[in-house]
Amino acid sequence: MAAAEKVARLRQSKTYLPDQEREELLQFAQVLNGINLALGEPGQAMLVGPNGQRVPIPAGLFQVLEEAANVLALGDGISILPYAAKLTTQEAADFLGMSRPTFVKILQAGEIEFETVGRHRRVTLRDVVAYQARAQAERRAALASLARDSLEHHDTLPNGTPSVKRLAEFED
Repeated sequence: MAAAEKVARLRQSKTYLPDQEREELLQFAQVLNGINLALGEPGQAMLVGPNGQRVPIPAGLFQVLEEAANVLALGDGISILPYAAKLTTQEAADFLGMSRPTFVKILQAGEIEFETVGRHRRVTLRDVVAYQARAQAERRAALASLARDSLEHHDTLPNGTPSVKRLAEFED
């Protein structure tokens, strides 16, 4: 990897680790969580600058701030990575929780677009997240189908518990 490309990659992500003021982080996270619960419906959070200037915080950014505060308050770090960031096959495999060879098979099957830099493949975070959502939706659909089939063909579950279909008969 060329030095310029390496520097560009380092600039595209930023990692934040919790500082020593964990109690302040906990209080801040609790306040953010309380604001969200107190509103009950989407409201407008405001940021007040040192000079007193008030700036509205968009709802999406407020959610990011709330999530970041919760993670940091638990003592964990967070990384911010642009959606268009280029990942190596190892980084993408780690993100998806699979081995690099398995991820490479997914690339070779054409399920995720990639570009080749020299002899190395690169994928965008956007494409990896889209694949993750598709794969999760496919797993949920397959599980729902299996559950439907099982309930249609069996009066009891494998552990002997009556199926939902069977329980419905008892409710009448």
